Amino acid sequence: MEITYFRLVIKIIKSKNYIPMKKLSSLFVVAILVFAGTFTSCEKVAEEIQNSVEVTVYTDLEAPFTAVPDATKSADEGSANFSSTSVIDISNNADLSDYLENIKSIEITKIKVMVTSTTPSDLVLESGTFSITDNVSGSSFAFSTPADMPITVGSQFEVGSDAPGWDTVNSIIASMNASTISAVGTINNDTFEVGFVYMVSVKVVAKP
Repeated sequence: MEITYFRLVIKIIKSKNYIPMKKLSSLFVVAILVFAGTFTSCEKVAEEIQNSVEVTVYTDLEAPFTAVPDATKSADEGSANFSSTSVIDISNNADLSDYLENIKSIEITKIKVMVTSTTPSDLVLESGTFSITDNVSGSSFAFSTPADMPITVGSQFEVGSDAPGWDTVNSIIASMNASTISAVGTINNDTFEVGFVYMVSVKVVAKP
């Protein structure tokens, strides 16, 4: 941009048959001023463009965990309880690694728990409660799955923004603190090993 203006001024100067040295000096000064002014303007425009650019990233924050029979708790005959914990830390998400210092907003779109493995097959989650707790503030959000939910690889339970306490879970993730995922429940067998993943889907707006 600035080079074009400078060349234009020089072209105007050269187009005259004769220009007194005094006028030539004056024109040269004008050219320099135009060049400097244009350069400053371009810098400001570039800065404004840079400040206005935003990136929107959709990604999942994941916390895998495994449910196995909990021998310390009693359960109905033929069933067993489980309890497990994991951690969600937004700083470990590869999709957001380049933007962590410049995140402007974080919005949760949904939360789900999905089964990733099961031994044996044909299990049923008689009851299950899953929670997320901010490791700094202690704020917590929990939800329960339907009773007697079949456990198969790929089966899942999902909650969205209409769930009670959604503002709380949104603030937990927006704090960008590490959070603890807790899972407790009962499965219709006294021997099992079930893999779960707790997934928080987020929309993140950041500066590039």
